[in-house]
Amino acid sequence: LLALLTTLTLLTTLALLSLLTLSLSLTLSLTLPLTLSLTLSLTWGRGSSFRFATAFGFTIAAACA
Repeated sequence: LLALLTTLTLLTTLALLSLLTLSLSLTLSLTLPLTLSLTLSLTWGRGSSFRFATAFGFTIAAACA
């Protein structure tokens, strides 16, 4: 019984950890390209560069995910 409880506890902990890392990576992959594109567009201040920066940011996010 004790071994079963220990196994269940370990499995639950692992599941929670994987959920946490998944949500963290999702948050990063969503906020990183937006932050990048905003920063780059503010630096350059052109519409075309903003589109480029957005595509660039999402490419980086896709590579990270």
